[in-house]
Amino acid sequence: MEAEIKSLYLRKAADYCASREHCQFEVLKKLREWEVKEEVADEILVTLISMGFVDDQRYASAYVRGKRRINGWGRLKIRNGLLQRQISAPCIREAMKEIDEEEYLADLKNQIETLWKQHARKKSGLKLKAAVLSTLQQRGFETHFLYPLLEQMAN
Repeated sequence: MEAEIKSLYLRKAADYCASREHCQFEVLKKLREWEVKEEVADEILVTLISMGFVDDQRYASAYVRGKRRINGWGRLKIRNGLLQRQISAPCIREAMKEIDEEEYLADLKNQIETLWKQHARKKSGLKLKAAVLSTLQQRGFETHFLYPLLEQMAN
């Protein structure tokens, strides 16, 4: 009976992992939602990893690419998202290497220009800079990049 239940949840978890990339943390969370016993959940996770369904490095790389290109997030927000999913520091460092510096800065400049135009209708001066700065910090961009670019826009 126990083996049948384990097999059932292994198939269900494999289907879950086949739909899109998932990290170990997400898979364990899903198994807990399904009320799978902890020792069985650990065995299922080990099996999924050995079968190639779960790979935190692959997940981290996909997460970085997606959040960077699709959502337009900065490095800080991406890193925090990976940390919340309990991705290891070496996996995060390796995945963050996929961010092209020139593309990153070009996108940041584009976002600044867009936000500047949007906020300029209602604000000016320091309030305008503060609004743009706040929005981009919430998106996870580093302030050492933001300040010089905002000064360029202000002049």
